[in-house]
Amino acid sequence: MNSLLPVLEKVQAVVWGPPTLLLLLATGVYFTIRLQGLQITKLGLAIRYIFIVICTMTGIVAFPNLIGLLGLSSVVIKETRDYFAELKPQR
Repeated sequence: MNSLLPVLEKVQAVVWGPPTLLLLLATGVYFTIRLQGLQITKLGLAIRYIFIVICTMTGIVAFPNLIGLLGLSSVVIKETRDYFAELKPQR
């Protein structure tokens, strides 16, 4: 196992070193040119879609909560009245 470690370190230095960085940078430039700057030209649309999804998900999550509130409203009213009824004699 210890003899394998130096070999793996050398492989890691090559794989994650400057050649990989150059390859990633070149790939990014290539796709930016090939797709005509898609990540820049469509940024506003992408942000708009993100907010639409966020608002939709918020509504979906809020809907069961509203149903729960409606279902428990009579219990909440009863418990609130009982609580204030107990407070009146103590005053």
